[in-house]
Amino acid sequence: MPADYHIHSNYSDGTYTIDQIIEEAERKQLTSISLTDHDSVGGIKEIVEKSNRSGIKVVPGIELSSVYKDEDVHILGYGIDFKNEELLSSLELFKKKRIERLIEIVDCLKEFGYEIEVEDLLEIAGSSEAVGRSHIARVLVNKGYINSVSEAFNVWLSRNKPCFREKFIVTPFEQINLVIKSSGIPVLAHPGDYRVSLPIEDLVDAGLKGIEVFHPDHTEDQIIEFLELAKRYGLLILGGSDAHGPDSERGYSIGQIKLPDEYERVFLEAVGI
Repeated sequence: MPADYHIHSNYSDGTYTIDQIIEEAERKQLTSISLTDHDSVGGIKEIVEKSNRSGIKVVPGIELSSVYKDEDVHILGYGIDFKNEELLSSLELFKKKRIERLIEIVDCLKEFGYEIEVEDLLEIAGSSEAVGRSHIARVLVNKGYINSVSEAFNVWLSRNKPCFREKFIVTPFEQINLVIKSSGIPVLAHPGDYRVSLPIEDLVDAGLKGIEVFHPDHTEDQIIEFLELAKRYGLLILGGSDAHGPDSERGYSIGQIKLPDEYERVFLEAVGI
C-alpha cells in the first residue's frame, strides 16, 4: 500500500498540475496520496474528483505557514473539511497579507535593478491561490536575471538576504487550532528542517496529533529520533515526498518518500478512510 502524504500542486507553489500528480502517482503505483498545498485548498475538489476515476485514495490536506522564534514552521492538516468557513476566511486573510509582502519584495528587487512587476508573478502563478517567493524566483529565472530558483533564494529571497520580508505572523499553536476547527488532524511538517528547538510538549497540549517522520531532508538518525518522539507523545507517524515538481525550490518527486504500511493503516483509520 505505497502512499505519499505530502504533495504540492500549482494551486500553491508547486509546478505539478492535478492531472500530472495523478498520472505520476499511478506510474509510481501509489494507492493513497494527500494534496497538501501551502495555505490553499483550491485543488482538493479537483483531485478528489479525478482520483475517484483512477482508484487512488486522496486524503484532503493542507500545509499551513506559521512562525516560531523567527523560524518558519509548517503545520500539515489532514482530513480537513476544505469547505469550512473559518478555514476559508483565514486563507483569504493569508492571501491578502501574502500579496502585500510580495509587493514589498518586488519593490526591493527593483531597487537592485531587477525589472519585475507583480503582474509577472500573477501570470506565472496561474491558478495558484498561494502566490509566494517561489513565483518571484521563477520570474527572475525566466527573465534571465538568475540561473536557478535555488540561487534566487540563496542570494535574495531567504531569511537574512537583502529582499527577504517577514510574512504575516501566525503561530503554530494558532494553525493547529485552525486545523482542529476544520475537523482535521494537525501534524508537524519536516521537523528536521527547523533550526530552533520546538516546544513539542506545548504543541501536543495545543492539539498536535502527528509528526512527519519520513521526509527527503531527514537523515537516518533524525528518523530514529522522530520515531522515538512520536512514541513518547503518542503521535501519529506520517511521511511524504514534499514533491513540488520540476523547476521548483524543493525538487523532490512524487513517491520519492513513501509512508511504511504499518503507519499508513493507523493514519487512514484516524482520518476515517
